[in-house]
Amino acid sequence: MLLRIEIKMTNIDIAFSVAVDSGTTVKESRTLSAEACVDIKFDLVPGKSEADPHIVAVQPNTEVNFLLIKSSLYSTAAGEIKYGIKGSDNESKISLDQPHVYMGAGAVSVLGGIPEVLTFTNSYPAAAESPAADPSGADSSETDPPEADKPDEAAIENPVASIHIIVGRGVKPAESSGTDGGN
Repeated sequence: MLLRIEIKMTNIDIAFSVAVDSGTTVKESRTLSAEACVDIKFDLVPGKSEADPHIVAVQPNTEVNFLLIKSSLYSTAAGEIKYGIKGSDNESKISLDQPHVYMGAGAVSVLGGIPEVLTFTNSYPAAAESPAADPSGADSSETDPPEADKPDEAAIENPVASIHIIVGRGVKPAESSGTDGGN
């Protein structure tokens, strides 16, 4: 299911804090004014490959200068969540290993084009089915494979990624936008 909401003439409030163990802290907060903001949510099932990606129309024929992509599941050694701009050189090649935030036209430009349509892939294997009980009633301890042959205990039980995208167009600093300081 795809949920898409568009809001005209709105503000986007952004705040973050980065603290490094050495004592360095950087804090930033600002309000951006947007001509329009689109909020998109969908589930990305496993098995969506570059040959058959999940396609999401983001913002047709307009400059996007704010983009946030968040997921309930990120790229790991067990599988990858990837995305990119449809028809660009990086189509479904950007690994979503953490939340991605692109603020400003310069940041969005690293995607290689205007993100009108994004493609998403999910290479996680489908959830494994529970093993059926042995109809002979044999003791499973005698038939269990050696430890090295058992599946990874940390396998993803539900490899469906819930993706959340926020897109802003016509974004600029609001009159009261500012920095919260920090070094």
